[in-house]
Amino acid sequence: MPIATLDDANLHLPVDKVAVDTAEFDETQLDAERIVRGYLANYYTPTTLSLWTDPEHTPGLIRSIAGRLIAAFVYRKRYSEDSLDDPTYAQMKYN
Repeated sequence: MPIATLDDANLHLPVDKVAVDTAEFDETQLDAERIVRGYLANYYTPTTLSLWTDPEHTPGLIRSIAGRLIAAFVYRKRYSEDSLDDPTYAQMKYN
């Protein structure tokens, strides 16, 4: 079960340019979740992390971070063919 929702990801994308669809969300949310849990493993106990079974049980800040990562992944994928460099917006969201 994801720790963020589709709305959490779309909140961090420009409405007039791109939106995450269900297929892209399913592809990227697992990567975002692994990154978030990996970073937080040094700060939270495994028991606490295991309680975040879905967005409803995940703290808002963590959902927001996961949403930003998903948005960055999708934006990068969509606009990477326009340039050899990573899109600045995607990199900003990832950072």
